Amino acid sequence: MSSRNVKIGLLSASVVFAALTGLVRGANPEKDSPVMLPGCIQFDLNSKEGRTYRIFVREPMAPVPEAGSPVVYLTDGNKDIIPMVAAANRQRSLANAVIVAIGYPELPREGFYRQRTRDLLFPVDPGWWESIPPQHRTYIGQEAGGAAAFQAFISDTLKPEIERRYKIDPDRQMLFGYSLGGLFVLHTFFERPDLFTMYFAGSPSIWVNDRSILKEISPFAEKINKDKASGGGEFPSLYVSVGEQEAAGFTNDSDREEMLKARRQVDNVRELADILSRNIPFLNVTTEIFAGEDHGTALLPACNRAMRVLAESGIQSEN
Repeated sequence: MSSRNVKIGLLSASVVFAALTGLVRGANPEKDSPVMLPGCIQFDLNSKEGRTYRIFVREPMAPVPEAGSPVVYLTDGNKDIIPMVAAANRQRSLANAVIVAIGYPELPREGFYRQRTRDLLFPVDPGWWESIPPQHRTYIGQEAGGAAAFQAFISDTLKPEIERRYKIDPDRQMLFGYSLGGLFVLHTFFERPDLFTMYFAGSPSIWVNDRSILKEISPFAEKINKDKASGGGEFPSLYVSVGEQEAAGFTNDSDREEMLKARRQVDNVRELADILSRNIPFLNVTTEIFAGEDHGTALLPACNRAMRVLAESGIQSEN
């Protein structure tokens, strides 16, 4: 069952997460009406394992071309649907695009993070969670290892359902994720590069599990180089962004400085790009460091950049 015009529930963008997960109500719930997100619908969809996902979709707002609509699938849909729709709405050429945000039914905050971590993380070392400072554990959650099942849900259940509802351009499909979602994008890029034509990892949490994601590059490079040597054609593009102030040296908070030094967000992105360029020189990899942005604010320019990339892919496909 779907409902037209997604209900946001609050006026303040700073509490979007709370609004979409049902944590905060208006001062006068019997009189107040929720804010609507025009042009969007939502529906629930079950995975083969019986897990329920809430899918938020911005439908095409202009005639769909013969090739079909460009599409972006994004994780953390409960909160990131809003900045992504806002970014797409600023790109006139994306009026016919479809935005698919993968979220969860209304949950307590802890439940949301527990499911998020389960879906976005690959199997990790048993002691990994205990290595995280206690003050940061609440928004990460302890369960991990469900990334393969989440990938299968996207490829085998969600994409067919979206393609049943809308005509989608097979050459203009993007996967977007931010933070742990960005790590999931990298993992999917290395494990399932055939699923999308463009991958956008915003401020990916490369530090997770002692940077084990970097170990996935070698088998990926071997496969891609073999495909290239045997005459393989198109390869997906990878875009990675990070905020300049996700590095240490921009805050007077000593605890945060220690965390930033340990996580090495900016250095990790640079190292990732360097390894890929050395091992797969023909691969289209783009990195961008957003000046003046930290991990809390770099999401917005990442959404804007992702929609620019999606829009420009249309220009390239015409040439």
